[in-house]
Amino acid sequence: MAKKTGIFSWSKGSGKTTTCAYLAAALATLHRKVVCVDLNGDLGKYFAGEEVHAGGLTWKYRKWKGEGDLPEDDADDILVDIPSGPGHEAVLEKLDSVLIPVEAEYYGTAELNRTLQAVAQHEHLVIGGMLLTKVKSGSSTPHKMEAELKEYFSPFLLNSDIMRNYYLARPEFSLTDLSGKGWHSGFIAYLKLANELLEHEC
Repeated sequence: MAKKTGIFSWSKGSGKTTTCAYLAAALATLHRKVVCVDLNGDLGKYFAGEEVHAGGLTWKYRKWKGEGDLPEDDADDILVDIPSGPGHEAVLEKLDSVLIPVEAEYYGTAELNRTLQAVAQHEHLVIGGMLLTKVKSGSSTPHKMEAELKEYFSPFLLNSDIMRNYYLARPEFSLTDLSGKGWHSGFIAYLKLANELLEHEC
């Protein structure tokens, strides 16, 4: 049976869509059958067509309005890109877990309480992890945020961080660096995340 994970946060700009897209590719690299589910069309900026091919990898992309069953397609992992804000109770009810991206800026935790309150309304729903995103190199803010999150949410805070990255900020989806000879650093960060999440399953 597929594991159904929502990428969920009340905060806009926390990296939900980017995380959904690149984590799907990272899991595919680890030989997982993945379906990437798009609730509001944001993933359409990266993907077109029902089957995605990139860097020699393949996974599936489905648009879904949140009604009826999740599209599973014999998957190991279903990743759902959930838009910010309220109104997704029916979607959350269909999931097994959520991954919560937290932008590593001073306002990054502003909506965290509302995110957790929404999750808490579904007793079966597990927090698969909290992920610091858009971490700026040389800034003290991510260290302060990490310390704060560890104090209150240590069991959920993942070791993987997603740094601010030229490749992840580009409008087009790509896994290879500019030379075309290897994975780019942004995707490598998501590979580390995928490995950490799978280790937690064991």
